[in-house]
Amino acid sequence: MNGAPHNGLSEAPAPYSHARLSAAAVRSMMDAGTLPHDRRVELIEGVLVAMSPAHNRHAAAIFTLTASLGPQLPPTIRGVSDGALFLADDLMLGPDLSFLPRDILIEDARGEDILLLIEISNSTLRFDLTQKAGFYARHGVSDYWVVDLPNDKLHIHRDPASEGYGTVQVMDWSAPATPLNIPDVSITLAEVLDQ
Repeated sequence: MNGAPHNGLSEAPAPYSHARLSAAAVRSMMDAGTLPHDRRVELIEGVLVAMSPAHNRHAAAIFTLTASLGPQLPPTIRGVSDGALFLADDLMLGPDLSFLPRDILIEDARGEDILLLIEISNSTLRFDLTQKAGFYARHGVSDYWVVDLPNDKLHIHRDPASEGYGTVQVMDWSAPATPLNIPDVSITLAEVLDQ
């Protein structure tokens, strides 16, 4: 017995590894009801991650932006809040607001199908401006907005590439903003969020 204590237990293999999930597995869990559609989770590089709970200001901003932008949309475009966006086999994100052609369901959309994607950021600001921006850029989302609640700013990301967005503009809430792919729509965040 080489001096090691013998207690009848074998040593656990180290290190432990996580089981990676695929987008197909997450879809199956959602379809089966094992993972409810309204559960706030994202699949990031194969790992199912719980999203921050929506706080009052965050939820109010989603409602207000939906109410403000929705009536301006042409009939060929739909807005979706908190939909599951499957961008790759190991990546499913839950953007706060997505705008896409009406004939494409959010769960079938690819990055290049998204006309405008909006994240409302409070506690997730750093993640939304860095990692999420990288994911969306790599998958071809051409117009990604981050509504920065703590600082009353709008971060507009455009010109996606594999290394990130080529153009990032930070605007004050008092300035009107127009989506790149929906030019007849305009919003001034100060007018709708500062009420």
